[in-house]
Amino acid sequence: MQRVKLLLASIAICLSAGSVSLYAQGPRVTLDMQNATVLEVLESIEQISDYAFFYNNADFDTGRRVSVKADNQPVETVIASILPGFTCRIDNKKIILVKPGGGE
Repeated sequence: MQRVKLLLASIAICLSAGSVSLYAQGPRVTLDMQNATVLEVLESIEQISDYAFFYNNADFDTGRRVSVKADNQPVETVIASILPGFTCRIDNKKIILVKPGGGE
């Protein structure tokens, strides 16, 4: 019984370490933008990260004004702050924005 618990604990540690390293592979950004449009924030992220965003223009208002301050934060965190509910799928150098309840 003790061996089973040890094995399960080892597997859990390996899995959690793997998910942390996968998450850390996405771009991290530092931004300080006040009263900028969502589009301006996305364009700034593209410029400093060499990643490109892909999204449906009808999914959100790119002209909506937002403020964002991020210090070496994952891009997913920044997106969550300006587009609540949206998720990011990162594929190579592409960041695909997916609206809540939507597909791609």
